[in-house]
Amino acid sequence: MGKEILYNRVNENRFSFMGNAKDFFKKDIWNAILKIVTLGFYSPQTKLGRLTYVLEKTQFQNESFQIKTNSSVLFKGFWKTYLLFLVVLGALVGLGFLAFTPNFVVKILSVIAFLAVLFIVAPILHYSVQYNQWQFWTKNISWKGINLSVNTTKNHYIKPLVRDYGFFMVSCLIWLFFIRFFVYMMLERYLTIPFLILFGILIMSFLFLTLLFFNRLMFTRISMIFNEMNFGNLKIKFVGNKKELLRINVFGLTLTLVTFGLGMVYYIYEKTDYLLRSVVIVQDDKEYAIQYQLPIAQTITLEIKNFIFRYLTFGLARTLSISQTLDFVSKNIILSPDLRFDKVIPLENDHKFGMLYF
Repeated sequence: MGKEILYNRVNENRFSFMGNAKDFFKKDIWNAILKIVTLGFYSPQTKLGRLTYVLEKTQFQNESFQIKTNSSVLFKGFWKTYLLFLVVLGALVGLGFLAFTPNFVVKILSVIAFLAVLFIVAPILHYSVQYNQWQFWTKNISWKGINLSVNTTKNHYIKPLVRDYGFFMVSCLIWLFFIRFFVYMMLERYLTIPFLILFGILIMSFLFLTLLFFNRLMFTRISMIFNEMNFGNLKIKFVGNKKELLRINVFGLTLTLVTFGLGMVYYIYEKTDYLLRSVVIVQDDKEYAIQYQLPIAQTITLEIKNFIFRYLTFGLARTLSISQTLDFVSKNIILSPDLRFDKVIPLENDHKFGMLYF
C-alpha cells in the first residue's frame, strides 16, 4: 500500500449507540402499520423515521449524528424510482411477448430491443438512481456540521458498473443456455459419456466465469464508493484485494447453497470483516486503519437471533434486531487514536444540504 498503517491504541475515537429497543419500537410501530395500511405508500416516511432515530442515538466522541431532510423530498424520489421501475419492467414484459409473434422482423427487432433494455437501459437507470441516492444521503447526514462528500460525477460512476454488469449478465445467460441445452439432451436421451463430460466442463467453466464477473462488479462498486468519498478534509480509501473478495464470494455462496441458506450468516460476517480491513482513512498523508474486534461466535449468534426474531414476529422485532446490532457494532469498532478530529473541517459545499432524491 506504500503507507504505514497505524492503529492499536485505546482512544476516544469510538462510537456508542444510546438507543434501546423499547423506545425504538414505540417510534417505529406506527410508521410500520401505516406502511402496511397504505400498501407501501408510506415507505419513505418509515425509512426516514427509522434512520432519524438511529442517527440521533448514535454518537461519536459524545456527539450525535444529524439528518436534515423531509418526507416530501423522499416521497418524490420514491415514486419517481418506483414509476421508472414499472416502465422498465413493462417494457421487458411487452418485448418478451412480441418475441413470440410469427412475424420474423418483429421478432428480431423485439429481441434486439429487449436485450438493449436489459443490458443498457435498465443498468443505467439503476446506477443513476443509486448515485443520486448516494449523493442525497451524504449531503443530508452530518456530524458536528461535517458531511461526507462524493468526489465523482454520475457518468464516471455509472460507466464501469454498466460495463461489469453487462459482462456478468452475458456470462449468466450463456451458463443458463448450456444448462437448458444439457437438460434437453438428457430428456431426449442424446447424451453420451463424451457429451456428458463436455457439458460438465462447459457448465462449470461458465459458472466460474459468472462468479468472476459477479466478483468484479462487486469489487468495482465497493472500491468506487469508498475511494470517491471524503469526510470533511479526511480522505477515505479502499485498499482491498480483488482475489480475497473472490475467495469470500466463492466460499460464501457455495456454503449458502450447500446449507440451504444457513451459511448466509457466515458469508455476511466474512464480507463485513473484509470491508473493515479494507477501508482506511487518510489524514496528512498517513493511512489509519479501522480498529475492530468482531468475535465470530458472538457475531454469528447475534445474526441468527436477529433472523429468528424478525421472521417469527413477521418483522415486528426489526427494531430489536437493529438496536442489538448497532449496540454490538458500536462497542467493537474504534477509529485510530492518531486521527485528529479536531483538525477535521467541512469542505466548501458541506453546508449545502441536498434536496433532490432522484
